[in-house]
This record gives sequence, structure tokens and C-alpha cells, in this order.
Amino acid sequence: MAARSSGLELTLALVAITGRVSHVNDNGLPDFMRVKVNDPVTMSFKVLPLPIERIAEDQLVKDGIEAYSICNETFTLQAGNFGATMAQAEPAVPPLISGQTYFSLLSKRPVYDGVFLSSSPDVPVKLPLSFDGVDEYGPRKMWVNLNQVLKRGTLPSLHLQTASGHTYKGDEVVGQRSKFELVLDFATNTVVEVNLENIKINFPAEDDAVA
Repeated sequence: MAARSSGLELTLALVAITGRVSHVNDNGLPDFMRVKVNDPVTMSFKVLPLPIERIAEDQLVKDGIEAYSICNETFTLQAGNFGATMAQAEPAVPPLISGQTYFSLLSKRPVYDGVFLSSSPDVPVKLPLSFDGVDEYGPRKMWVNLNQVLKRGTLPSLHLQTASGHTYKGDEVVGQRSKFELVLDFATNTVVEVNLENIKINFPAEDDAVA
């Protein structure tokens, strides 16, 4: 699969994130979400291979963060029997574009590395999910919050091509600072918490990229 940007054909990178449910708020979990502790969680999406340019005071910002645009239509999340795709994300800060989402890599910020998903290239923000399921309360709203703080030096580079081909494991996570969770209806209502297992970034084989 390929995307076009500035007249150039660009091969998309695939990001695959896996984990296991570590905690479930049974009192707040809707009936249509039959998720239990130790259920596998998978999340995947494709991103453009080149980072966006962040400009401040007419200067290109280089501050230890590189943000890569997510192709929202490729986003999927599965937790137990619950499946979701990406909903329309509102811009975190004007004049960002509505619906634009990012997979951001961090290096030595100022001590740790990290990755997060967001509607802002440089600040973690929960992303809205689209899913089937209603209960006695009617349609529900849900967000995924992924903000993983990694040990310093975990990421070999902020350039996606160099960072790809590696598996970043859960034991590289600084646990108390990291979040991987599903949030229901309002910002503080975390109903599912997830322990990260792996983050993989891969580019397709050259033959596949041509298709």
C-alpha cells in the first residue's frame, strides 16, 4: 500500500502494538464489552514514513520529538471480544486539522524515550474510537490513551526507517509514567488498563510496496 505526498510515492510503515489487559473496572464496563484480565490487546495502523514539519517562529523545531501522520482508515483495536476503529479526532490545538492524528517518537525528553498517539504532534491526547454497541444508556463514547515512556536509549533513532525492524518490549517501559488504557464517556473513567508487551514498526518488503 502506498500514499502520495508532494508528488512522491511513499511506502507506509505498519505499527503493531500488543499487550494484555491488567485491570478492568467491572462496575463501569458496558455489557457489550466482555473484556477480562489477561485478555490479549492488539492495535495496528499505518503511518506516513516522513515526519511532519513543526515550525515555530519560522524555524524548524528539533526538540527530540518526531511525529508521523496516521492513516486513520487503517487503524484497528481489539481487546478481548471488543473491536474498534478510529473516530473523528478533534484538533488538540488550533490551527491543527480536524481528524489528523499522529504516532510520535521521543528521544531523551529530557531523560526518557517514548511513543504516544495523539491529535497533537507533540502532546499526548486520547484518541476517539468508533465501535458497535449500545446499552441501556444509549450510544457511548470511548477513547484510547497510549503514552509509553521508555528507558533512555531504547529508540535507536527518531527516523522511522532506522527505528523500524525492531521490537520494543514491555520491559523497556517506565511503568509508573506510562499509560495504555480505554476510557469511557468522560476523561477520568478508565475502564480497561493494559500492560504493554511489544511495539513493532515495519516497512513492507520492496515487492509488496510496489503493489
